[in-house]
Amino acid sequence: MGFRLLLASAIVFATAALTHGDVVYFHDLPLGVEGQVTELSQRTITIQFPTSKVKAVVVKASKTSRFTDLVQFKGSAIELKGWLIDFNREYVTLRVPRDKVKEIRMGAAKLDRPEKPQAPRSGFSASPELKQENTQLAAKVMDLDETLAKLRWEMKQEVRKEVAAELQAAKRLAPIRIPAPRKPKEEDGRLAARVKELDQTVSKLRREMKQEVEKEVVKAGVGRVKGRVLWKGRPLPGVKVMILRLRRMGVGESLLSLVGSKGKSKVVSLQATTDENGVYIFDKVPKGEYDIYWKATPASSWIRRFDNVADIVVRPRSMVNYTDIEANVSTIN
Repeated sequence: MGFRLLLASAIVFATAALTHGDVVYFHDLPLGVEGQVTELSQRTITIQFPTSKVKAVVVKASKTSRFTDLVQFKGSAIELKGWLIDFNREYVTLRVPRDKVKEIRMGAAKLDRPEKPQAPRSGFSASPELKQENTQLAAKVMDLDETLAKLRWEMKQEVRKEVAAELQAAKRLAPIRIPAPRKPKEEDGRLAARVKELDQTVSKLRREMKQEVEKEVVKAGVGRVKGRVLWKGRPLPGVKVMILRLRRMGVGESLLSLVGSKGKSKVVSLQATTDENGVYIFDKVPKGEYDIYWKATPASSWIRRFDNVADIVVRPRSMVNYTDIEANVSTIN
């Protein structure tokens, strides 16, 4: 019901406004402009002109203001600048800033356009208070539209400034330069050759030292024992290995202590530790028959294979390569 009342009052107000012409005087124009004032607000004024009196309409786009369109009239050099709201066969509607208007003479001239037959009304007439309220509401809507447009424009300007500042800062950053790969020099080749030569020299010295040790073993009338300790086929480093010389006692062999006729110990035991390859070496081993023992950690007990014969027989000037010890095989300790 309220919407119907508002619509009916708007129709009555518009019909009453178009029955009389107005003359609007501007500060920057020498003569008044004849038209029909349809809306008044605190900031803008909306005017309608008969299309028959308009010579041309020029629409211009601007980012700073909406009041850039021009209306030129027939038989006159006057150009009215404002915001084009509507343009049809009957009339042209233009909105202008209120601060540009000097004076408005209401009902000073007739609006030159054919009158339309009005539809019969059902005895309803809008009150002056309702008309005034409608005018105020329309003015508030226009003010809000203009404020929103201004805010959007200011936001766009701020975004553009921020983007421009970021681009300017990016330009000031020094580009990262990746150095080109250095070409090999003659010094690099000489250094590589020198390193290779030193490696060969070290290998040669190791072979010579090994040969010297073997010669000393031969001269001293002693032997050498070498072997490996494995765990499931892999070298087991850090394992303690001991060889213990035995003396024949008829059937079987003696254990850890052998005592001579004068009470002195006749036991000969040597110990070594496996390297990263699981290899152990005993140098300068006196001749005799030996059992071999091993233990993985210092806290564990010595372990040997379950066998009634000597594990190793060392003869003067000989090298004994003992069978690999598989530490995960069942043994006796």
